[in-house]
Amino acid sequence: MSKIAEKFVLAIALAAMAGGSALAVEANCVRLSFKPVAGTYLDGTTDASAEWYAVCGSKDAVFAGITADCKAVDPVDDKIYGCLKANNLGRITCTFDQDGRSHFFVFLLDTRGATGAASAAYPTVVNGVKEVVDVESSAVASLAFADATANAFGFSAIPSDLTTEARIAGIDASSDPENIIITVEGVHKALQYNVRTDSDAGKVAEGGLADTPKTSETGTVQFTVPKTGDRAQFFRLVRQPLDNK
Repeated sequence: MSKIAEKFVLAIALAAMAGGSALAVEANCVRLSFKPVAGTYLDGTTDASAEWYAVCGSKDAVFAGITADCKAVDPVDDKIYGCLKANNLGRITCTFDQDGRSHFFVFLLDTRGATGAASAAYPTVVNGVKEVVDVESSAVASLAFADATANAFGFSAIPSDLTTEARIAGIDASSDPENIIITVEGVHKALQYNVRTDSDAGKVAEGGLADTPKTSETGTVQFTVPKTGDRAQFFRLVRQPLDNK
């Protein structure tokens, strides 16, 4: 078990014994406990209760964001203390060092892959984020519930080590009698991609999605587009839309 995981396991045990639902600051130690009301993903239909939550801190009132590989966009001012799922009581409970931060945030993540399920392991791919908690350390705030249903998901930030731009490198309409094979190069392993298709070049930006969302450790991935119908004429590579998994 990693040191981060050990810290959060210990924190959950301590908070469970202490009980209560509050953000408490004691010296440099912060204890956060609340029951999130997460609602659904941006698609409006899928329950997000099994998702991960990122517990974060900042030196000021603004948290710059979370990258698609689950890192702080601004690691100088901001810090991700760790990611948790709600426990069997539906609560998020943890204790962590304040570490010079004065504001604390919790973000609901969208870690769904091609199957539509949240990541089973500690997330390394974050498609979208939604703020659940924003509170100053000086305010001991009651957080019996934190309702994020009114907040919208936004795309996670592009990872800092993304040095190539994903592009459609090949369109093969002859190898397979039933499908067009689209080869994409330059993908980042922490980003989900898809291809939109349409019969009208002017409408392809809003066209239908061709395949399941995909990513790649090698930087190259292929999408399959059926030849049936009249959509398979124009193609556009996109990040997997948060509202259409």
